[in-house]
Amino acid sequence: MIIIATALAFGQWMTSSGVPASLVQFTLDHHLRTWEFLLAINVLLLILGCFLEVAGTLLLVMPILAPVLLPLGINPVHFAIVFTHNLEIALVHPPVGLNLYVLSTVSDAPIMEVIKGIIPFILLLLLVLGIITYVPILSLWLPDLVYGTHS
Repeated sequence: MIIIATALAFGQWMTSSGVPASLVQFTLDHHLRTWEFLLAINVLLLILGCFLEVAGTLLLVMPILAPVLLPLGINPVHFAIVFTHNLEIALVHPPVGLNLYVLSTVSDAPIMEVIKGIIPFILLLLLVLGIITYVPILSLWLPDLVYGTHS
């Protein structure tokens, strides 16, 4: 609860201080391409996932990044799916990967054995992250089918 309260307060402060607007201006001034922005966000979220809990990351980062999406032409639904997948990877990679500790407890296996066993799955998750990040039709076909061609 302390992490969530702190993240909410920090996100509110960042929003009121104009950081999101500055980020939008930075991306427009530096002619940042959509794929470069998505790559940077994926790297940022994977690094934050090493140290922060999922809810804290969501509440801290999303208010800052949301205003940048439309100027770069990124569909918010697609970005939410990419963001969610990044946070799912955070649940299974060390050192804070909460699911690693759950699996270690349930299986009575040492944490290092669990980490060694999860490596192929992390590589697969990273491959899927790359695919859903750069092939947005895979993430958007169902929303487009349900809500029309531009969700």
